[in-house]
This record gives sequence, C-alpha cells and structure tokens, in this order.
Amino acid sequence: MSFKTEIMEFPRCVIMGADALKKIPYIIQKLALGNKVQLVSGSTFTKKVAEEIHLMLSDSGFRVSTFTVESNPVTHVDVKNLAKRLKTDGSSVVLGVGGGRVIDVAKLASAWLNKPFISVPTSASHDGIASPIVSFLLRMDVSENMGSEYVEARAPLAIIADTSVISNASRRSLAAGCGDLISKIIAVNDWLLAHKIKGEDYSEY
Repeated sequence: MSFKTEIMEFPRCVIMGADALKKIPYIIQKLALGNKVQLVSGSTFTKKVAEEIHLMLSDSGFRVSTFTVESNPVTHVDVKNLAKRLKTDGSSVVLGVGGGRVIDVAKLASAWLNKPFISVPTSASHDGIASPIVSFLLRMDVSENMGSEYVEARAPLAIIADTSVISNASRRSLAAGCGDLISKIIAVNDWLLAHKIKGEDYSEY
C-alpha cells in the first residue's frame, strides 16, 4: 500500500490566556530568535498594544523597531515596504500585532526574507493568525504585480493570544471568527465531495 506524502506546518509554541503578552520576551529567548525585534501593527487599537509590547521588550534588553500598516486593503506595496525595513534594520524576528491586514503583511514579508514570524492577534476574526496563507485579495495583488512565486508565506513560529486583549475586540470581529469556523465544516465537505466526484486530492488533515 502506498501513502501520499503530506507536508504540514505548525507553530512551535502557542501561548493563550490573560496576560499572555508578558510571555513575549521569554518566548523570543526560548526560541533563540535574537534580540532585534520588528513590531508590525495597525494605526489605531493595535498600535496601542504594540506600544505596550515595545516597552516590555525594551525593558528586557531587546532592540525594537516599529512599522505601521496604514493601508486598507493592503497590497504588495505594503509588503515590499516592510521587507525593505527588515533589511535596513537587520531585524532577527518579526512580530505581527493586529488583525488580518497586519498579520498578512508581517507574515508575507518575513517569509520573503526567511525571518521567523510570531503572530500576536488582537482579535479572533479568522484563522489567518495561525495559517501559512494570506488573504485572497493580497495573494491576487502580489501575484499580478510581482509573480506567483511571491505569494507563499509560512505559518508563524509562535502564536501569543492574550485573551484580555482579544476580548476587547468588536462583536463584529468575534462574529466573523465564528462564521469563519463554521465555514470550515462546509469547505471540508465540499472538498470531500470534489474528491469523490472529480478525483481531486484530499487529506483528512
């Protein structure tokens, strides 16, 4: 009997709970990710969270740079700008602090430069906080403007989900997360149906 080879990426470390942000310095040290940190955030609520992390890391002896994602929606330009910053600053690890836009930009730019990426979600509106995939719109934009080889991202090396932060996200964000979770059930069944009818590759994982 032959078995198909599966390649899956999983985070090495997942921290969840109130005050999980306080574990960030420990996680970076535990995973031996260096001391030059690039903090990526949005310009509103997520920036305040990033500022708290900035102070914490600085007090722990890390060198911290910040990058703010202003665009909505984000495009390949945002990813290129962050990639340039990572090269200039010589960052050893990238922390994406925010929701979908911020996480996507940080995830993709870090993948381009082979930098470790840590996901610090401020809402639970989607599964992008843990997956190796960026949004469909960003993938399309990057593919059209730079080439399909640039759309490949990687799963975060660690996820640090502070429930005291996420609980302050909007009800709309939480509802979106519930919808995203429910849609996975439908999507997997659609995939299984395509496997049975069309012979498409299928994996239970």
